[in-house]
Amino acid sequence: QHDLMRDHAGTFLMWKLIEYFQPQSILEIGFGCGQSLGLMIEASKECKRIVSVDHNFGLFGGDNGKENFIKLFPKYTVDFIEIDSKKLNLNEQFDFISIDGDHTYEGASNDINYYYQIESRREWSGGH
Repeated sequence: QHDLMRDHAGTFLMWKLIEYFQPQSILEIGFGCGQSLGLMIEASKECKRIVSVDHNFGLFGGDNGKENFIKLFPKYTVDFIEIDSKKLNLNEQFDFISIDGDHTYEGASNDINYYYQIESRREWSGGH
């Protein structure tokens, strides 16, 4: 377990929601340095589909942010999509969507409005 990922009340709440509901598919908008994604992977023991979207996977995790993450969680398959979330077009639904990308009002509003449409009926969303 990675204690660094549970140092914040909101992060702990997301951990518990995912642990309880066990979503089968997760979409993360905004990789950052990978802490939230690592938390979601640890909490969702039976998740079959994990997608992480960011416009630059190396921005907060250094040049090797994505590669460092893969080394920490080698047993999990994550589809990393490097694109601005406003340009992403997914034709599938997700049980849990974490929105933590563009923190401007316009960016967050766009993400929420678009991704609300692709949540499954048993969905849960999180953001900060």
